[in-house]
Amino acid sequence: RIYIATHGRGVFSCDNYFTPPTGIVDRTLKAKSDLSIYPNPSSGNSKINFSLAESSEVLLKVYDMNGKLVHSMSTQRLAKGEQQLELQVSVPAGIYLVSLETGERRLVGRLIIAK
Repeated sequence: RIYIATHGRGVFSCDNYFTPPTGIVDRTLKAKSDLSIYPNPSSGNSKINFSLAESSEVLLKVYDMNGKLVHSMSTQRLAKGEQQLELQVSVPAGIYLVSLETGERRLVGRLIIAK
């Protein structure tokens, strides 16, 4: 329950203060088990593990913390089930976001490069 007080107008309360937005579908999955990156921290060579619900092409993108795309790769159609990709990037030490897009699904993980 939320209580809201105003200057001179009284106190109001509300039980239903959260309503999800309509018309927008967020397909970003945030569960840690959906995407694993190891070793992490890495020197630039990592393995990306994920699961596909159906056969799909995969687009992998790596962004720096300013949102700049620093690496991109796509795959042939991969089979349904557990998958592993090898990621080799040559970037300065820092924190990067790894985005893996498969059709209507996007998985995001954090990669730390330590040299």
